[in-house]
Amino acid sequence: MPQKKWLVLGAIFALIVLSMRAELHVPNMIPIGALALWAGAYLGKRCAVLLIYGLMLIGDAGNLIHGRYPWWLAATVYTAMLVYVVFGAALARHIPNGWRKMGGSLIAACAGSLVYFIVTNGAVWAFSTLVSEGWYPKSTAGFITCLTAGIPFWRNDLLVNAGGAVIFFGVSALITATSRARTSAVVWQAASGSQQ
Repeated sequence: MPQKKWLVLGAIFALIVLSMRAELHVPNMIPIGALALWAGAYLGKRCAVLLIYGLMLIGDAGNLIHGRYPWWLAATVYTAMLVYVVFGAALARHIPNGWRKMGGSLIAACAGSLVYFIVTNGAVWAFSTLVSEGWYPKSTAGFITCLTAGIPFWRNDLLVNAGGAVIFFGVSALITATSRARTSAVVWQAASGSQQ
């Protein structure tokens, strides 16, 4: 079970991301990947998946209900989002809390964004059979065209998730440093008092 302070912080981050999704926004400029990365590192995989899928379902409910979000694309996007959770869990295992984890999160956000881009654009290329409606032919050239068309969306995703990771993990590192400083001060004060 994650510590209470991380659950509270996760709820605050989730409300921020949810409010961003509720507003009109530039495509792929919501740091949900960064939140999934942070949640995987600080809340554990199970809590992270529940948090991220809950947020995504709230944001996508209208489009899912009214059929404006193809099932194959929704399934791919939701599955690809797990990459961030897995990378976050790896950060939790291999890098201690603090400023070094913030640096690791930047690398993980960039790697997660790349994997997410390839998987989701690959699905658009592989599952869309609407060539007559302007989708991509099933060829190497069609795949490259699909990836090329997705680069502006990937750029947005990369920027917002890298920036979001620095902010989310930076706030967490600051909380950890403040908590350690407070604990050290109490220990020093107790040790000073016992020597008098």
